[in-house]
Amino acid sequence: FFFFQAEDGIRDFCLSRGLGDVYKRQAQISQISSEYTAVGWEPSAQILALGTSNGVIELWDSEKQKLMIAYRGHRDRIASLSWCNSSTFSSGSRDRQISTFDLRRPKNLFKWTEHKLEVCGLKWSPNEQMLASGGNDNKVMIWSLRKPGLETTFKGHKAAVKALAWNPHCDNILLSGGGSYDQTVKIWNTVSNKNIGQIMTGSQVCNMVFSKSSNEFVTSHGFSNNQIILWRYPNLSKKAVLEGHQSRVLHLCLSENGKYVASGAADETIKLWEVFPAKKKNLDSKLFPSSFDMR
Repeated sequence: FFFFQAEDGIRDFCLSRGLGDVYKRQAQISQISSEYTAVGWEPSAQILALGTSNGVIELWDSEKQKLMIAYRGHRDRIASLSWCNSSTFSSGSRDRQISTFDLRRPKNLFKWTEHKLEVCGLKWSPNEQMLASGGNDNKVMIWSLRKPGLETTFKGHKAAVKALAWNPHCDNILLSGGGSYDQTVKIWNTVSNKNIGQIMTGSQVCNMVFSKSSNEFVTSHGFSNNQIILWRYPNLSKKAVLEGHQSRVLHLCLSENGKYVASGAADETIKLWEVFPAKKKNLDSKLFPSSFDMR
């Protein structure tokens, strides 16, 4: 399940979970024969995108709990989803293809096939101009919306790249994390196309999110420590270690106000952590243990 994106978005404490039936506010909204393998909230939380193991992408009205449309643009499981804005989103698949869709048009906008293996990570930049992709081919690729196509390829990871995070305070800074045989977080400048920093974490990097309000980010880890780590940026020093999960912490998502982080692990629990300040003028983080767990 390392390659699945099974959790995304906290919206007023409404969580979506994949890998089976999907629930919102503890209400079942869909049951299908194939598994859900990727989840992605549209920015306003009105639409929930679900990727399936057979390559179908479903868009659900989150309030009416009804299926809006189903896209069939992939030949294999959907491993990653990322929204650019309220009308545009991208999907990555085990068929090695990245597809970008516009809800205002009947067909997908772009199809990109530069990755040699599964596309297991996707993340649109905050300025909505660049899409970062990570693959099981150990590569990070940057795609442009302004002149659609591949901008650059970053090499250096020694394992699959699932974890991606843009710095919301600096549009051209991207962070990427590698799997078990890599265990590094690398920082890339997408203007100079250079690697400008690296952290050896000592564990598989499964996911990461960057604070909206402070120069900090968190990473989640699998083998061998199963931790969540808070880091300072740009000096890349470790600030805190959050422990509590008993297995790989595969998924992270950030609350709309930027204050809370939800983590999902292979121990079948979701934990909520108060990590970052909600207001930009306060740059000091406040760390508390998980307020409650869901199993």
